[in-house]
Amino acid sequence: MLKSYSISMNKNNNGCSHECENSKGSGVFHLTKKVDTGVSFLLALRDFNAENTCSLNSIAEKYDMSFYFLQNIARDFKKAGLVGSGRGKAGGYYLMKKPKDILLKNVVEALEGPVALVKCLAVKCKNKNGCCGRGLTCMARDGFKKLNDELNSLLLSKSLNYF
Repeated sequence: MLKSYSISMNKNNNGCSHECENSKGSGVFHLTKKVDTGVSFLLALRDFNAENTCSLNSIAEKYDMSFYFLQNIARDFKKAGLVGSGRGKAGGYYLMKKPKDILLKNVVEALEGPVALVKCLAVKCKNKNGCCGRGLTCMARDGFKKLNDELNSLLLSKSLNYF
């Protein structure tokens, strides 16, 4: 069966001049807008360091991003040790590591938590039947675990330099 797609040439709220959407939404496997924006934020900081910082406001304006959304992302990255910040008039943000050392897995986990294809792979379930109630009788868990391991390996193999 063919999937139906609708294409709109109107600007969406992200400033995109076109939008392709299938009839079921954005799909089940996708990175969140927060991760997408977070990667772009880190890429914008590539040329900055503790002596030469960049303000969130300048990044928000230059790349048409929400300043408040960037504040939340910057806070999460700072907690994870991916970015540092300077205070005062010349304050701003900078990368704490070289781009080659910032892995996509670190970015995703800093913003969204553990990478997991299914809930039972992300959390420790206190219920002996697991998060879904099937527990040890789940026929798909081992396959999802293998896929999840492959996805984690892929995310560990890609740094900011990939972009």
